[in-house]
Amino acid sequence: MPSVRAAGPVRRAPPPGVAACALFDVPLGTALTRNAARSRVVDPHVVTELHQMLPTAEQLTAEGFGAVYRIPDGILDL
Repeated sequence: MPSVRAAGPVRRAPPPGVAACALFDVPLGTALTRNAARSRVVDPHVVTELHQMLPTAEQLTAEGFGAVYRIPDGILDL
């Protein structure tokens, strides 16, 4: 199980019945670097296309998520 470091104030969970999601905010350059280091590399143009398709916090809120938690790059020790 990965460890998690605190990245600022701890937020309370949303109330029961409120849809929540985590938005992992990883820069494209970081994603490409990590991909290149994998044993099974994905074509970089595929990584780039998928990265461009990622929704923003505003788009997720507009989709109906009551809580969007942004997880900055480097928070999870993977």
